[in-house]
Amino acid sequence: MKKFTIVIFLSIFSFAAYSQKTPEGVTYKYGVHEIDKRKYIKNIRANVYNYLNYKDNWSEYKKEEFRLAYQWIINLFDDPNKPYRFYTNDLGTLVDTEGEVCNVDKTDNYWYDKKGRRINGDTYAKLKDKDKKKYYQINANRMVVDYFDEIAGYLLQAMKNQNK
Repeated sequence: MKKFTIVIFLSIFSFAAYSQKTPEGVTYKYGVHEIDKRKYIKNIRANVYNYLNYKDNWSEYKKEEFRLAYQWIINLFDDPNKPYRFYTNDLGTLVDTEGEVCNVDKTDNYWYDKKGRRINGDTYAKLKDKDKKKYYQINANRMVVDYFDEIAGYLLQAMKNQNK
């Protein structure tokens, strides 16, 4: 079984390739905690490749949908014009104050069966109701939010350990 190896960066100065557009001094509300948003984004960006490698039980389609949703959400998350657009509430739910990002992946028009085969929405719409029950959609937005949550947990733990 593979282990997910996370590298947490408490400094924002290493790895210039992960510099953020988010202004300095902006904090991200994560439940009752506040995290330096630049550090948070840096850690999200720095660990996404390892995360996808760790998910070796995911099909290439699932990884593709994750990547597309990740790119879309991280670009919104790192928008310098709206640094406080997102926060995580006390229940651990990512909240988009503009309501654009939600659990439903509105741009996805693919359906999958248990064998990992993919069909498009037009083909799905033509199926009989009993055959439709064999297919499901991948919730890529939810997977990305779960990944963000995992990184926040590791970052908070590293910050707690640093303060001991």
